[in-house]
Amino acid sequence: MRFTNGYWLDREGYTVQRGREVHDLQVDAEAGRLRAFAPTRPVHSRGDTLNNPQLTITYEAVAEGVIRVRVENHRGTRTPQPRFEIAATTDYRGTLETAADGRTTLRAGDLALTIGEGEEWLAEFTSAGRALTSSMPRSIAHVIGPDGQRYMHEQLSLQPGESVYGLGERFGAFVKNGQSVDIWNEDGGTTSEQAYKNVP
Repeated sequence: MRFTNGYWLDREGYTVQRGREVHDLQVDAEAGRLRAFAPTRPVHSRGDTLNNPQLTITYEAVAEGVIRVRVENHRGTRTPQPRFEIAATTDYRGTLETAADGRTTLRAGDLALTIGEGEEWLAEFTSAGRALTSSMPRSIAHVIGPDGQRYMHEQLSLQPGESVYGLGERFGAFVKNGQSVDIWNEDGGTTSEQAYKNVP
């Protein structure tokens, strides 16, 4: 489901509450866990904490080359549904390092996640020093629909030429012969998914 209309616009009728900054980091080296708190508005003083929703993002190394990501808003007592069995080695522990610049890195083998406290929201994933993807500003959000239904939203960065298979609402055969493609023009903007001229 799409909650955005391009990069800068939100889908009509939806309230999108984006994590704006890493206000606080909790590092649990014993469990190999890193928890980030991301308010939806920057916090400069105590008054900024009033009426300011907050996202809780938990990163945990669960196996070699695997980091589990959990995003929550108002973690409650109800058991979230649906629930899926997750195959993870319970005895695996990742390693945590905090650099001099305050950025903390969680490692699960070659896979690493780096995030910094007190900065604009940015979570970077690398493998053996090579950039894989990142959760950039405006990427992570809690969304409230017009009917009150609630969703979590995440946009990860992709490089030109990268392909994503099997995801999306309109997924079809990768070979596009004979497929019907809808195109239209909208007023695009800088860093936008919209284009002034669509090319099928």
